[in-house]
Amino acid sequence: MIFSPSRLDIALITLILLFGLFLFPLSTHAATPPLINEYLPHPSSGNKEWIEIYNPDHIDLTGYFIDDDTSFTDDAGSSPIKHLSAIVQGQTDILYVFETTSFLNNDGDIVALFDPSGTIVDSTSFSDDPGPEVSVGRYPDGSGSFSILQSATKGDPNSPPFIPTSTPVPTEIPTATSKPTPTLRPTHTPVPTKVPPTPTRETKSLLSTTPEEAFVLAEMDYASSASPSAASTQSALLTETPTPRPSQILTQGSRKKNKNAFVFWFLTLGGVCLIGCGILVLWIQRRNA
Repeated sequence: MIFSPSRLDIALITLILLFGLFLFPLSTHAATPPLINEYLPHPSSGNKEWIEIYNPDHIDLTGYFIDDDTSFTDDAGSSPIKHLSAIVQGQTDILYVFETTSFLNNDGDIVALFDPSGTIVDSTSFSDDPGPEVSVGRYPDGSGSFSILQSATKGDPNSPPFIPTSTPVPTEIPTATSKPTPTLRPTHTPVPTKVPPTPTRETKSLLSTTPEEAFVLAEMDYASSASPSAASTQSALLTETPTPRPSQILTQGSRKKNKNAFVFWFLTLGGVCLIGCGILVLWIQRRNA
């Protein structure tokens, strides 16, 4: 007997299939891997270091590991790898805290999270000491970048990042300075002018006489020493017969020179005219011949 479903049966089967698709979706949601969310590398005296893990999909973390380097098998020069067997849940069900001692260096280190197979899941690093009881973490949880937080929130949602306040630079107010006292210029002390000595009779005579007069005066001085009467006679002769001045001699020489130049040019021009006339006569004779 062949079963032939009715329309009612087809409708019921369709409803069952649609209901099943809603209950069992074709694609399953992939689990979000755990992440390092916050850590405290420098605890105060008597307290422990701790690392906070962000685990929104509640993955079993007891098989995971924490290390201070990115090598799962090599711990040379670093602290031994830590097994998260003692991890505890924080104040919320997505945050878990692992406490340890003498694990991270205060002045800089690496925090790495490995899954049970030894594959690195998440890592971060710091290079400066954040300070005692100062934590470094993400903000917001599980997605933000690492920064120093305003306060340590072990097992609680992270606080916002710490924003350092800028220290105002004091403005220097210039102090009023007194005006400098002007330096008085030294008074000018006049330098005494050297007054040339008053020339004596002999000096005046030598300065104002011609060489000829000086020669006569010298003879007069010699004659006065030998005979006062002869000196007076020569002085009278010198007074009566004036000797021409050098300017007069220069004027006469210039006149004589000008006269000689006039004669020279007159003779030269006359000779040129005679030669020209002779050449003209010869040219006329040759032309007429």
